[in-house]
Amino acid sequence: MKKIRFLAAAALAVCLALALGGCGASLPDGMQEDEVKKAAEATVSQLAGEDYEGLVASMDEVMKASTTLEDWQAVWQPIAAQVGAFEKIESHALASKDGYAVDVVKVKYANAALTFTLSYNADYQLSGLYVK
Repeated sequence: MKKIRFLAAAALAVCLALALGGCGASLPDGMQEDEVKKAAEATVSQLAGEDYEGLVASMDEVMKASTTLEDWQAVWQPIAAQVGAFEKIESHALASKDGYAVDVVKVKYANAALTFTLSYNADYQLSGLYVK
């Protein structure tokens, strides 16, 4: 039984190492870490300030075509009411996925913490937004 636990733990460690190894801070060619972070901070700020026009303006054409300003307002306002006032960005974790720069941003609010997974194209336009 102990041998099975050890093997399971070893297999899990190998899987985690492989998964994390593919998530290095290397970004798509031509993209700069500070620019990705700046874009992510702008996205978080736009949501915190309920600047939906600014948020939509920062999106790529695919996101603009698939959502409206009203959609973002309807989704974000209940979240904002629960988490409270924005306090600070706690961390950034950068990666590259399918030609996009991905920034996993941990953000502290008055009543909760949220993790944003934000994707940007080569022009630093918002191409994906997930909140957990």
